[in-house]
Amino acid sequence: MQPRVFIASRHSTERSALRLLLPELDSQIVGEAADWRAVLVSAAYAKPDVVVLDWNVMGAAKVSAVSPLRQACPPALLIVLMSRLDLRQQEALGAGADVVVNKDDDAGCVVENLRYAISLRSAPD
Repeated sequence: MQPRVFIASRHSTERSALRLLLPELDSQIVGEAADWRAVLVSAAYAKPDVVVLDWNVMGAAKVSAVSPLRQACPPALLIVLMSRLDLRQQEALGAGADVVVNKDDDAGCVVENLRYAISLRSAPD
């Protein structure tokens, strides 16, 4: 069964790139949003298995914003995209992200990191 993926990013070019890359990973895109309020409403409705989320879409209160997303779609694997993996990576993981992917890597590397992350969703417990 293809994992159902929801895309969340403020940048239309990033969402477009993800729409092109995700089918390569044998996944089904079930929705996308460009602002945080729309992410919470649309993701809850779409019931995704995976949420690919640009860390900046949440605005200033990133750490506290993850909790409502977890409540909106509790079983979803949360993959956070960010540039420059630094202390923010630990912040994202501490806030509840399952995986952090560096979006500034070349496309092939991003695809492989997303492939690995999505495979975690289908791995047996």
